Amino acid sequence: MGLGALIHFVRECIHKYLYFSKATVCIQGLVLSHSFVNHAIMSILITYLQINWSHPHFQIAAVVTNVQEGVSDILVIFLAHFSHTFNGGLKIIATTNAAYILGLSLLWLPNKYKSKDNAAMARIFYGAVVLLTLGESGRSAALEKFLNKQCLSKHEETGRTDDKRPEGWEEASEQNEITEAGGDQQVTKETAERDKKDLWSVPWFLGAVIFMISTIAMAVSYLLFWFGFNDYLKNNKEAQAGKHPQVTERENLWTLNKKVRKKKRLRKEIVASWLAFFVYSMVKAAGSTFFFEQISNLENPIPNYDPAVYFSVLSSFSKYIISFLSLKLIPKRTRVRIGCGMASTVLCCVAAWVVEIHRMRKVTRLKDDTVDISMSIFWLVPQFFLLGLMEGLAVDG
Repeated sequence: MGLGALIHFVRECIHKYLYFSKATVCIQGLVLSHSFVNHAIMSILITYLQINWSHPHFQIAAVVTNVQEGVSDILVIFLAHFSHTFNGGLKIIATTNAAYILGLSLLWLPNKYKSKDNAAMARIFYGAVVLLTLGESGRSAALEKFLNKQCLSKHEETGRTDDKRPEGWEEASEQNEITEAGGDQQVTKETAERDKKDLWSVPWFLGAVIFMISTIAMAVSYLLFWFGFNDYLKNNKEAQAGKHPQVTERENLWTLNKKVRKKKRLRKEIVASWLAFFVYSMVKAAGSTFFFEQISNLENPIPNYDPAVYFSVLSSFSKYIISFLSLKLIPKRTRVRIGCGMASTVLCCVAAWVVEIHRMRKVTRLKDDTVDISMSIFWLVPQFFLLGLMEGLAVDG
């Protein structure tokens, strides 16, 4: 009886969280490879710039890293607009991932060629960073939304939602639920959002755990992505054919009414959010630059391994865990989660400040900058852990 109940529970979990359609599996493989690259290279780009490309000045490396992150965020806006306006999600994914693979290939040039001309290698590196930035932007702008569309089509095939839903059904579901003409079933917004989040977060988390072999994984998964090409076109045609004028009209009226009634209040909320996330952005920028510089000033008890990668994985792990737990424990209290995220921002800064003060006191006592101080890199664990909490609570909140 106990074994039968366990088997039934496992089957329910598989049916609830795993989707084995050709389209979703191919895209999830691409998400997995993006996680490889993000944790192995992009999250520690400043250390890669200083060590692998012999860039001696930390200030310049920090500027390059912050500019790369800023340009990536701006590109997301333009690529998302193009994807939404021209329905070009598949084109953006294909183009940006090809650029991603080319950028990774440029980073893995032979060491002999690197040592000959540092100036030429620097130009190649900046070209690789441009291509990698384009690939990162394509993921944020189009890949997750494209996966959500395939998830919707999968729901329709398995009967977990109504028959056909229009492209803008997520916004219309803000009125609690959409009732489709001729349909007998209804789907709540919480169920759809949970399924979409699981489709993205599970392969991304697995990528953080096994982040090695990034270039090979990226190229292989990109090829596998094209195996679902016919399914993508089929799902897109079905979604276009399933539009309902009544739902679209209701959505437009609801959106217009909301803008008229809540315009002033939304302005105040937007300004408050901007101010709060301005501080968040500064701490996030410090986490991708100055936190890694602290690593180089402390003693590494495991010299054969790059600690920056593992600190990056620690931050991602804490982000995933706190995001998962907060959605389960306080699913509807977004302000509480954002407030806790802002509090984690302060605690993260305090932890980094305490470590640096302690290190500077030891340096002052030694009176010799060339001597390594007896202070382990494990002192940095709290601030990287809090950095992940900050991202998981503030952004996902």
